Amino acid sequence: MAGLKPVKTVDIRGAACGMSIAKANSAIKGLEEGQVLELFADGCGAGDISVWARAVGHELIADRVETGFKKLYIQKGSRK
Repeated sequence: MAGLKPVKTVDIRGAACGMSIAKANSAIKGLEEGQVLELFADGCGAGDISVWARAVGHELIADRVETGFKKLYIQKGSRK
C-alpha cells in the first residue's frame, strides 16, 4: 500500500451502521475527484463502506486489516 496518499483521515470506529456511511459521505464531500480518503472502520461500518462507495461512484482502492479494525482507502469519483 505504499504510494497511497490520503488527503484526509477519519476514524469511524464504533459508529452505528448508518452513521458510519453518513460520516464517510460527509468527509468525502470536501475532497476533489481523484483524492483519497482514509477511513478507520470496524463492525458493520467496515463492510457497508465498500457497498456505499460503489453505489455513489467512488472506488475502494485498498483495505488493510489492523488489530480490531480496517483501514479503508476510498478514491473520490465523479458523480454522474
